[in-house]
Amino acid sequence: MGYRLLSILIGCVLVVSCVSPVDKLIGPQTDIRGVGTPIVILEAGAGDGASAWEPLRSKLAEHSQVFSYDRSRNTDASMHRSGKQVAVALQARLQEQGLKPPYVLVGHSIGGPFVLSFAMLYPDQVAGIVLVDGRPPGFRKACEEMGGNMCEMPTWAKTLADGWVVAEVNGMEQTYADLGDLSAVPNVPVVVMSATKGPLFANDGFRDAWQKQQREQAEAFLQGKLMLIPDTGHYIHHEQTALVETVVLDLIANWRRANNQ
Repeated sequence: MGYRLLSILIGCVLVVSCVSPVDKLIGPQTDIRGVGTPIVILEAGAGDGASAWEPLRSKLAEHSQVFSYDRSRNTDASMHRSGKQVAVALQARLQEQGLKPPYVLVGHSIGGPFVLSFAMLYPDQVAGIVLVDGRPPGFRKACEEMGGNMCEMPTWAKTLADGWVVAEVNGMEQTYADLGDLSAVPNVPVVVMSATKGPLFANDGFRDAWQKQQREQAEAFLQGKLMLIPDTGHYIHHEQTALVETVVLDLIANWRRANNQ
C-alpha cells in the first residue's frame, strides 16, 4: 500500500512515510543491512518501497541480514505485472548482490502474493514466510458475495496512482492464476498475520470476507498458522512492530536450530 497513494487493495488509507539512515545503499532503491543467515527479504505493498519497512528492518538487522528494495517503476498503467514477473526480478537482484539463500520472505499486502510467487518458483531457497496482512487469494469474489464494499480498486483511484502500481493491480488475476490452490508452496512455516480493523469506510461484508479468506489461506499451507491481530489496521508492521519482529525472529531461530547454526 502506498504512503502517498490511495490504498489499492483495501480502501482509502493515507499513511506517513518514516525514513531513517541506511547502513548500506547499493545503487538506487536497494537497502541491505545486518549480517546473518537466513536473510530476511521484505516485499512491500502496492505503491510502497523499501522505506515502508522502517522501523522493522532496523530491528531485524540486529539479528540477521535484511534486504528491502523498491520494485521497478518502469511500467505504465496499460501493462500487467504479475507475481511471477516480480519474483524473477527479485531473484535477479538478490543474485546481483551476492545474497545467497536461504531466505525468510516477508510480504505486506500485495507483497503477500508476490512472496508466495517467489516461493513457488524457488522453493529450495525459502526457510519461512510471513504474510503481513497479505492480500488473500479469492478476496474480491468473497467480498462481492458477502456484500462488501471497496472489493477492488475503483477506476477513479487508478487515474491517481502511478503507472507501475496500476500495472501490478492489473496483473493480480494472472498472479492468482499462477498461484493456484497454493499447494505448490514449499513445506515451510507460513505465518498469516491478519489485521482485524478494516479500512476507513469498509463495511462488515468487507471485513468478514477479509478474515474468511485469510483463514482459508492459512489452512492451505502444510505448516500454516493464522494470527489475528486485535485492534490493528492494515499496516501491522507499523502498529505492532515488535510483534512482527518476534514472528520473523522465531522463524529465523527455528531454521538455525534445525540446521545447527
